[in-house]
Amino acid sequence: MKIFSVISSFVILLLLSPLQSAAVTINYAAGFPINPSYTWDSSSDQFVQVMDGLFGSGDILTQVNGFVGETETWYGNSAYSVILEEIAGYEYNTTFGWYEKNAHLTSNGGIFIGVDSNGDDANTILGGKYFGFYIDPNGNSSNRMYTEHALNYNANYQVAIFQINNSMYDYLLAWEDLSLSGSTDRDYQDMILKVRVNPVPEPATMLLLGSGLVAFAGIGRKKFFNKKK
Repeated sequence: MKIFSVISSFVILLLLSPLQSAAVTINYAAGFPINPSYTWDSSSDQFVQVMDGLFGSGDILTQVNGFVGETETWYGNSAYSVILEEIAGYEYNTTFGWYEKNAHLTSNGGIFIGVDSNGDDANTILGGKYFGFYIDPNGNSSNRMYTEHALNYNANYQVAIFQINNSMYDYLLAWEDLSLSGSTDRDYQDMILKVRVNPVPEPATMLLLGSGLVAFAGIGRKKFFNKKK
């Protein structure tokens, strides 16, 4: 009877207690200028609140730029991009695209234009290139901002790049569309995208695969001739 009473009390206490909201784990780069508790945007949703809305408990975002050995560009055959959220005055005009590393002034391609919205996706064929991404805030290409911070005005970090759940292929790009050299809220939620990079197989992998196919063909040929005998 006492055990039943204790269990009943525990259940009642659990039901009366406020439910804890699911929260994504965010590992920020030390010293990075992101401001997770401040925004000028009308929704008033702060960075952490936005991430909680996009992801759930158990998800991990680990920032991979803003330190030595950072990830700012990728190498791959293609990239699949999805707009997750835009919270900015420029949301109806800002464009998003890709550029080839070391050729950013002459080689780039648009992926999303201003009229694109949450949930819109696109697969970009890159054909085995080193590449990065950019935004044109308010559609203004003269104010282009790159994932490589060295290409930005005053080498500003205009995007926070996160690895999603420790995947080598899944990344989150969280952009600040106002120059960090001017007046800005540093909220990094003006344009948020998820990107999956489809890598090019390494030469060693291709060699191993090729050797396996040759060996397989040899075994098949041997069986064929053995049957003829």
